[in-house]
Amino acid sequence: RVSYEHGLTAAAAWLLGRVPEPQRPALLQDLVADSPELGLLTTRDAPPGVDWDTDAEKRHLWPMPGGRVGFAPSGDDGASAAEGGKVVFELDNGAFLVANADQPGPPPLSSILVPTLALLAALLAVLTFWAMRSLTMPLRRFDSAVERFGHDAVDPVLLTEEGPAELREAARAFNRMQRRISRLVEDRTRMLAAVSHDLRTPVTRVRLHAEAISSDELRDQILANLDEMDRLLEGALVQLRDGGSSEKPVDVDLFSLVQTVVERTADCGAAVSFDGKPGGRVRGQPEALMRLFDNLIDNALKYGGSATVTLDWDASRARVRVIDHGQGIADDAKAGLLEPFTRGDCSRNRDSGSGFGLGLSIADAIARSHKGSIALEDTPGGGLTVLVTLPAQTPTV
Repeated sequence: RVSYEHGLTAAAAWLLGRVPEPQRPALLQDLVADSPELGLLTTRDAPPGVDWDTDAEKRHLWPMPGGRVGFAPSGDDGASAAEGGKVVFELDNGAFLVANADQPGPPPLSSILVPTLALLAALLAVLTFWAMRSLTMPLRRFDSAVERFGHDAVDPVLLTEEGPAELREAARAFNRMQRRISRLVEDRTRMLAAVSHDLRTPVTRVRLHAEAISSDELRDQILANLDEMDRLLEGALVQLRDGGSSEKPVDVDLFSLVQTVVERTADCGAAVSFDGKPGGRVRGQPEALMRLFDNLIDNALKYGGSATVTLDWDASRARVRVIDHGQGIADDAKAGLLEPFTRGDCSRNRDSGSGFGLGLSIADAIARSHKGSIALEDTPGGGLTVLVTLPAQTPTV
């Protein structure tokens, strides 16, 4: 193994041995200026103590074709020599080239390898982060779209088809599914709306014929049944349209909204009261939220005769309770009471046109569309308490 610097020394010896004598000083001066670390000089006589039989390979010396190469201990020629002695080349014109034998070699491999490996590791880390982000971002968007779809409406939340081939295909399939579900719901709503519209004509005719019935009792029964049919059709349409509002979400002062609903109901002579204080805001659709609390208060008034509404807050939630003191709901009936057209036990019957079991299901759908929930609890002393929980936004100043 011969060092780069020893190779330069051998090349310099080869050049100096082949130029004319008058040009040799200028060439040597240029070589010294370019590579001062070699310690080059020429002499007419060989330095004393040169070992011409030295093992050139062992000392990492460059062999000299056509001439001898030897090694002399340091300081023998009176010149400043590097520690480790001099290497002496015999030139083909009879002169000698002397150079430092212990020349500074190339930097150790570790001094090059360590920074290179560190750079490659940093580059690999950046590329890995970019690749993982490119893979996980479409997955996060996919998860977000799945979570949003069906909350506020059944309008498609179309995904951008990007990322690996498998994710692009999954996004396309999800977009197709959303469009099919949206068309299915729209077709069902239009069909029921058409049925409701078409039924109004025969219902109106039957109502006119009923007015001509002489028996008051029979006439009242027929008209009551016709009214019930109207309410049933209208309730079904309301259930289908629920969640389809195009109202934009805003920050809502929940205290003012609930207070407005309670006061509006109380102005009609209902026994309803409100106990709460300002504490924060929620993100949502004001009209939908008013409809939610309208339904719950109406239910409490129908089945309990009066209603008490409370509002309290913690760091992340708003809790609204609508409390009545009626006969309540059996525990085994509470689980399914939030389903459409599901009613409580016989104590909450359909007397006086009380409805078809849509109020709580509509309220539950609105609460879920606002990332909230509804729970049914027993009122201490008897009755039903409906607890509405909504995520809170920044506190009101």
